[in-house]
Amino acid sequence: MNFGNSTAVKHIGDQIVSNSYVDEIAEWRQAKEAALLADDGWLTLVGLFWLEEGINSVGSDLGSAVLLPDHLPAEIGAIELNSAEILFRCSPGVEVSVDGVPVNVDDAVVLRSDAHEDGASFITIDTVTFFVIERGEHLGVRVRDLRSPDRETFTGRQWFAIDPAYRLDAAFVPHREPRLIPVMNIIGILEPMENIGTVEFTLNGYALSLEAFPTSTGALWLIFRDETSGITTYGACRYLNAERLPGNRVDLDFNKAVHPPCAFTNYATCPLPPPDNVLPIPIEAGERL
Repeated sequence: MNFGNSTAVKHIGDQIVSNSYVDEIAEWRQAKEAALLADDGWLTLVGLFWLEEGINSVGSDLGSAVLLPDHLPAEIGAIELNSAEILFRCSPGVEVSVDGVPVNVDDAVVLRSDAHEDGASFITIDTVTFFVIERGEHLGVRVRDLRSPDRETFTGRQWFAIDPAYRLDAAFVPHREPRLIPVMNIIGILEPMENIGTVEFTLNGYALSLEAFPTSTGALWLIFRDETSGITTYGACRYLNAERLPGNRVDLDFNKAVHPPCAFTNYATCPLPPPDNVLPIPIEAGERL
């Protein structure tokens, strides 16, 4: 199958690769780098705290249930978790906003979690934003800081050389009915995820397949581990979005495989590969350690 129509070429090792393809991958990698460093990128995370039923204090005091960076006041408010809703109340004398609206000391603001159809409510004070996440039956608070040390000291992603042999014409085989399969995440919580089919392909003489998950853009999301995992790539897994093509074909390009957020922060809750997504060969393409 022909994935490109440019006649301009570059030599990579002993291979000839179209300029358009090399430029596409380079641009895509730059975008991934920018997303990681963005104000809402994974490198801004500085904390993840699980909520208990009742009152959860929020501030920079070391005894806070939700501990914020030490350049903020010792006490900025509290999150109340009850069976009906999640509420935020701010302390006197602090300037806090929820979704851009200032919070008065007498307000009890109802918070959305990231599982809500409208997304999470964002509570902001100074350079810090925090919000509620829902994982299984657990509710937590994830904290971002624009001054995050991880963001300030990041030296860049690392990549394998572009190898067109890892761009494959694969087949999508949909399940008769989409199903939910249990998927463990990096913090040990088992969550059901919608599994709509498998991607089947041949690489280095091996007939292989990966269980696929849907995305909001229509691409297929693949979570996989291979023989490079823990050696030259992140040990837990890598992620890959694969474009669906007409006729149940798939543009499966492992040059776009990336490390999950948990490779860059301790405050992510990355899904791990289902058992069928552990490949018996090395995939020396995409992001590396």
